[in-house]
Amino acid sequence: MAAQEHEEFDAGSGAAAISEATDTINVASATDLSGAADSAGIAGAIDAPAGASSVDAKIDKVVLEVVCAVVDTPEAVQVSSVEEGQSLVVEIRVAEGEAGKIIGRQGRIIKSLRTLARAASSYMDGGHVEVEIID
Repeated sequence: MAAQEHEEFDAGSGAAAISEATDTINVASATDLSGAADSAGIAGAIDAPAGASSVDAKIDKVVLEVVCAVVDTPEAVQVSSVEEGQSLVVEIRVAEGEAGKIIGRQGRIIKSLRTLARAASSYMDGGHVEVEIID
């Protein structure tokens, strides 16, 4: 049986990318999300409710950045958040036919996105976060 070659995984580069994304998010404030998204070159939109906390806004921005990187039409992406009890529900809307790209094979991308949002919330002392794709 032939020996299989495996690519080496550099955990440091993944951690560096997450750290860089977190640093970018820490720059944005809840009152200036559209300007922060525009300055970062993100084409989608964040619909922040009037009473949104800065943690909610930062989580929305994390989700928006990842989703815009995955889809073909990032200008059609909309991310909004709604508080339901003790939980924050982040809702993603994408162009027709692109929901599958957000879900990924066997749901891997949406699972990863949910994990990232929960980790960001935990890092910023936020509450429970759910991420949903809205048709």
